[in-house]
Amino acid sequence: MAGLGMYNMIRGWASAEGRSVTTRVTGLAASIASVIALAGDKRVMAKNTFGTVHESSGIAWGTAEELRETAQVLDKIDVSMRGIYVDRMGVDEAKATEIMAKDTWLTAEECLELGFATDLAEDIKATAKFDVARAELPEHVAKVFKAKEPPAAPLPDPEDADDSSVKD
Repeated sequence: MAGLGMYNMIRGWASAEGRSVTTRVTGLAASIASVIALAGDKRVMAKNTFGTVHESSGIAWGTAEELRETAQVLDKIDVSMRGIYVDRMGVDEAKATEIMAKDTWLTAEECLELGFATDLAEDIKATAKFDVARAELPEHVAKVFKAKEPPAAPLPDPEDADDSSVKD
Protein backbone atom coordinates (compact mmCIF):
# COMPACT_ATOMS: atom_id res chain seq x y z
CA MET A 1 0.00 0.00 0.00
CA ALA A 2 2.90 2.35 0.67
CA GLY A 3 4.15 1.86 -2.90
CA LEU A 4 0.70 2.54 -4.31
CA GLY A 5 0.62 5.68 -2.18
CA MET A 6 3.97 6.77 -3.64
CA TYR A 7 2.70 6.21 -7.17
CA ASN A 8 -0.45 8.25 -6.45
CA MET A 9 1.50 11.08 -4.81
CA ILE A 10 3.90 11.37 -7.76
CA ARG A 11 1.13 11.27 -10.37
CA GLY A 12 -1.01 13.68 -8.33
CA TRP A 13 1.87 16.16 -7.94
CA ALA A 14 2.71 15.97 -11.64
CA SER A 15 -0.84 16.46 -12.85
CA ALA A 16 -1.68 19.21 -10.34
CA GLU A 17 1.47 21.16 -11.21
CA GLY A 18 1.40 20.38 -14.95
CA ARG A 19 4.84 18.83 -14.70
CA SER A 20 6.52 15.92 -16.36
CA VAL A 21 8.17 13.32 -14.13
CA THR A 22 11.19 11.21 -15.05
CA THR A 23 11.80 7.97 -13.17
CA ARG A 24 15.06 6.06 -13.50
CA VAL A 25 15.71 2.38 -12.91
CA THR A 26 19.32 1.91 -11.86
CA GLY A 27 19.13 -1.72 -10.79
CA LEU A 28 15.83 -3.53 -10.44
CA ALA A 29 12.27 -2.24 -10.38
CA ALA A 30 10.62 -5.28 -8.82
CA SER A 31 7.21 -5.84 -7.37
CA ILE A 32 5.61 -2.57 -6.22
CA ALA A 33 8.72 -0.71 -7.44
CA SER A 34 7.52 -1.55 -10.95
CA VAL A 35 4.36 0.45 -10.22
CA ILE A 36 6.35 3.33 -8.71
CA ALA A 37 8.59 3.41 -11.80
CA LEU A 38 5.48 3.75 -13.96
CA ALA A 39 4.67 7.03 -12.21
CA GLY A 40 7.14 8.68 -14.57
CA ASP A 41 6.06 10.24 -17.82
CA LYS A 42 9.57 9.46 -19.03
CA ARG A 43 10.86 6.15 -17.68
CA VAL A 44 14.58 5.60 -18.21
CA MET A 45 16.25 2.26 -17.62
CA ALA A 46 19.94 1.55 -17.92
CA LYS A 47 20.49 -1.22 -20.47
CA ASN A 48 21.75 -3.60 -17.77
CA THR A 49 18.74 -3.24 -15.46
CA PHE A 50 15.55 -5.25 -14.95
CA GLY A 51 11.88 -4.98 -14.12
CA THR A 52 9.80 -7.62 -12.38
CA VAL A 53 6.02 -7.78 -12.44
CA HIS A 54 3.71 -10.15 -10.56
CA GLU A 55 0.36 -10.39 -8.81
CA SER A 56 0.02 -9.07 -5.29
CA SER A 57 0.88 -11.41 -2.46
CA GLY A 58 0.61 -11.44 1.28
CA ILE A 59 0.67 -13.51 4.42
CA ALA A 60 -2.57 -14.67 5.94
CA TRP A 61 -3.49 -16.32 9.20
CA GLY A 62 -6.86 -17.34 10.42
CA THR A 63 -9.97 -19.28 9.66
CA ALA A 64 -10.98 -20.48 6.21
CA GLU A 65 -13.38 -17.54 5.93
CA GLU A 66 -10.64 -15.07 6.92
CA LEU A 67 -8.34 -16.59 4.30
CA ARG A 68 -11.06 -16.23 1.64
CA GLU A 69 -11.44 -12.57 2.63
CA THR A 70 -7.68 -12.09 2.28
CA ALA A 71 -7.81 -13.65 -1.21
CA GLN A 72 -10.59 -11.22 -2.16
CA VAL A 73 -8.50 -8.27 -0.98
CA LEU A 74 -5.55 -9.51 -3.06
CA ASP A 75 -7.86 -9.77 -6.09
CA LYS A 76 -8.90 -6.14 -5.57
CA ILE A 77 -5.27 -5.03 -5.31
CA ASP A 78 -4.49 -6.89 -8.55
CA VAL A 79 -7.33 -5.07 -10.34
CA SER A 80 -5.84 -1.75 -9.23
CA MET A 81 -2.29 -2.66 -10.26
CA ARG A 82 -3.46 -4.12 -13.58
CA GLY A 83 -5.19 -0.83 -14.32
CA ILE A 84 -1.91 1.02 -13.75
CA TYR A 85 0.00 -1.36 -16.05
CA VAL A 86 -2.65 -0.97 -18.76
CA ASP A 87 -2.81 2.80 -18.42
CA ARG A 88 0.89 3.58 -18.13
CA MET A 89 2.41 0.87 -20.34
CA GLY A 90 -0.24 0.97 -23.02
CA VAL A 91 -0.74 -2.80 -22.99
CA ASP A 92 -4.18 -4.38 -23.07
CA GLU A 93 -5.72 -6.08 -20.05
CA ALA A 94 -4.88 -9.56 -21.38
CA LYS A 95 -1.17 -8.71 -21.65
CA ALA A 96 -1.16 -7.13 -18.19
CA THR A 97 -2.84 -10.23 -16.76
CA GLU A 98 -0.30 -12.45 -18.53
CA ILE A 99 2.76 -10.66 -17.14
CA MET A 100 1.20 -10.48 -13.67
CA ALA A 101 0.27 -14.20 -13.59
CA LYS A 102 3.78 -15.23 -12.54
CA ASP A 103 7.02 -13.54 -11.55
CA THR A 104 7.88 -12.03 -14.94
CA TRP A 105 11.49 -10.85 -15.18
CA LEU A 106 12.02 -8.33 -17.94
CA THR A 107 15.28 -7.01 -19.36
CA ALA A 108 15.50 -3.30 -20.05
CA GLU A 109 14.99 -4.02 -23.75
CA GLU A 110 11.86 -6.06 -23.00
CA CYS A 111 10.63 -3.24 -20.76
CA LEU A 112 11.09 -0.81 -23.64
CA GLU A 113 9.18 -3.11 -26.03
CA LEU A 114 6.30 -3.47 -23.53
CA GLY A 115 6.10 0.25 -22.76
CA PHE A 116 7.34 -0.15 -19.20
CA ALA A 117 10.38 1.97 -20.14
CA THR A 118 10.30 4.88 -22.56
CA ASP A 119 14.07 5.25 -22.94
CA LEU A 120 17.22 3.20 -22.41
CA ALA A 121 20.44 4.63 -21.06
CA GLU A 122 23.95 3.22 -21.20
CA ASP A 123 24.88 0.51 -18.73
CA ILE A 124 25.72 1.67 -15.26
CA LYS A 125 29.17 0.54 -14.28
CA ALA A 126 29.83 0.14 -10.58
CA THR A 127 32.95 1.72 -9.16
CA ALA A 128 34.23 2.04 -5.64
CA LYS A 129 36.73 4.33 -4.01
CA PHE A 130 37.73 4.97 -0.46
CA ASP A 131 40.23 7.16 1.32
CA VAL A 132 43.01 4.90 2.61
CA ALA A 133 44.23 7.69 4.88
CA ARG A 134 40.94 7.60 6.78
CA ALA A 135 40.82 3.81 7.04
CA GLU A 136 42.28 2.15 10.08
CA LEU A 137 44.14 -0.59 8.25
CA PRO A 138 47.10 -2.67 9.40
CA GLU A 139 50.28 -1.20 7.97
CA HIS A 140 50.94 -4.14 5.61
CA VAL A 141 47.42 -3.77 4.11
CA ALA A 142 47.70 0.02 3.81
CA LYS A 143 50.96 -0.42 1.84
CA VAL A 144 49.15 -2.52 -0.78
CA PHE A 145 46.56 0.21 -1.36
CA LYS A 146 49.16 2.97 -1.30
CA ALA A 147 51.12 1.16 -4.03
CA LYS A 148 48.01 1.15 -6.25
CA GLU A 149 47.11 4.83 -5.79
CA PRO A 150 47.48 6.92 -8.93
CA PRO A 151 50.41 9.32 -8.77
CA ALA A 152 49.56 12.82 -7.65
CA ALA A 153 49.22 15.37 -10.43
CA PRO A 154 52.47 17.30 -10.87
CA LEU A 155 52.54 20.90 -9.72
CA PRO A 156 52.49 23.45 -12.53
CA ASP A 157 55.88 24.74 -13.60
CA PRO A 158 56.22 28.41 -12.54
CA GLU A 159 58.07 29.06 -15.82
CA ASP A 160 54.84 28.23 -17.72
CA ALA A 161 52.67 30.64 -15.70
CA ASP A 162 50.86 33.38 -17.58
CA ASP A 163 52.64 36.65 -16.63
CA SER A 164 49.40 38.62 -16.92
CA SER A 165 48.04 36.92 -13.80
CA VAL A 166 51.09 37.77 -11.66
CA LYS A 167 50.84 41.00 -9.67
CA ASP A 168 53.48 42.72 -7.57
